[in-house]
Amino acid sequence: MKIMFYALRPFDEQQYCEPYKARYGIDYTGTSDVPRPDNLHLAEGCDAVITNPCEIRPEYLQTWAEMGVKYLPCRSIGYDHIPLDTAKKLGLRISHSHYPPDGVANYTIMLMLMCTRRMNEIMLRANVQDYSLPGKMGRDISGCTVGVIGTGKIGQTVIRHLSGFGCKILAYDLYPNDAARQYADLSLIHISEPTRPHERHGGKPPPHQRRRPCKNEGRRAARQHGAGHAH
Repeated sequence: MKIMFYALRPFDEQQYCEPYKARYGIDYTGTSDVPRPDNLHLAEGCDAVITNPCEIRPEYLQTWAEMGVKYLPCRSIGYDHIPLDTAKKLGLRISHSHYPPDGVANYTIMLMLMCTRRMNEIMLRANVQDYSLPGKMGRDISGCTVGVIGTGKIGQTVIRHLSGFGCKILAYDLYPNDAARQYADLSLIHISEPTRPHERHGGKPPPHQRRRPCKNEGRRAARQHGAGHAH
């Protein structure tokens, strides 16, 4: 088997390619560029094409299928960047990755803490040796209300980890689950409501829940002073 890697990064995936090639006997080639009409030919002679989330047009799949490509592994949990109907018509098999949700969840909480403590202002002023306090006074997240949009694996982990801070947690999902109910109130938040002062929003909803009113410019403008958003 031979795999074509698009968007291959030396600091990330490439370091695993050579050891796995020796261990499993799977050959590979790659480019740091994302798929484009002028580089689709690089997959000639490959059994699989693997990418991270980027634009994949139906005609790309057609070209790869004509080359003999049979598999489209995704280096991501999501696969909504793949035109699934075209893949099914061409008989291309798609797979996606899995990774523990803790890294993304904890990064989200870090952004919330940095926001409430005004860390951007603190770091910018520290660069010019300004250690004065005005404008740096932050807020303790324990006194905030946090709204989490999306209660999948990452959302549940955010909620569970946030519960240790003692803040009030509200959550929203089209399909509420009992795991989130243990730590959050799923009955009070509605994504069409403006955010109240001193609230924080976090989470990354599934594709079908994205670009709803809470994400557009109108809702951003409707947020009252003191609210923050981590995505």
